[in-house]
Amino acid sequence: PPGGSPPGGSPPGGGFGAPPGSPPGGGFGAPPGGSPPGGSPPGGGFGAPPGGSPPGGGQSKTKLWLGIGIGCLLFAILGCVGSYFYCKSKAEELGQELQEAGAAGGAFGAEMNRLGLAFVLSGLQSSCRMDPTGAGASNYFHPQVAGQYASAACQTNEQTVTAFTRSCTSGQHPCSEASSVAGTADETRATSLGLDAQHCYVYTSGAAKLVACRMEGGLKLVHVENLGAVQ
Repeated sequence: PPGGSPPGGSPPGGGFGAPPGSPPGGGFGAPPGGSPPGGSPPGGGFGAPPGGSPPGGGQSKTKLWLGIGIGCLLFAILGCVGSYFYCKSKAEELGQELQEAGAAGGAFGAEMNRLGLAFVLSGLQSSCRMDPTGAGASNYFHPQVAGQYASAACQTNEQTVTAFTRSCTSGQHPCSEASSVAGTADETRATSLGLDAQHCYVYTSGAAKLVACRMEGGLKLVHVENLGAVQ
């Protein structure tokens, strides 16, 4: 302007052409007071979230927990497999023990019934003395087989009675071996008559054999063969 600079010198605030009353702090258009206090936003760069980028350990923790889960699963599977084979082995051992105990129990039952068998065989012998046809001996047999074995019943003699009532463990002869009929080739001789094989016993002496079962009426014969051929 004519006459030089306005009175009082340049306008406050510095820059050329800045309007009167421009705020201090620099150039045209700058925000009042200059840059925001504290400089650039924290975290680096415009638009970055407060506190900076998220920590880089998130994926590592996920992998760690995944590995632990897989390890636990494998451990559980191995434990189940091991338990299966252990239990299977124990079940087989128990089954074998029960089978042996059952056989021992059957032999014990057969021995315990020798006294009843002595009564039956003595009755056969007495009946056949009166009626050699054996018709009168039917009371000592199961009703369904009485007629079939009538004649064979009268082969009974003193040796027969002694052999089938004496165990061979005594070391004396004649004698007989005794066991449960269950699980033997003679089992069907009992089961075919509707009898429980666990209550039936087979006795053998030489070529002679008989099968007897406990019934409501006492011990009854269900099969006999070669009664006179004991040893």
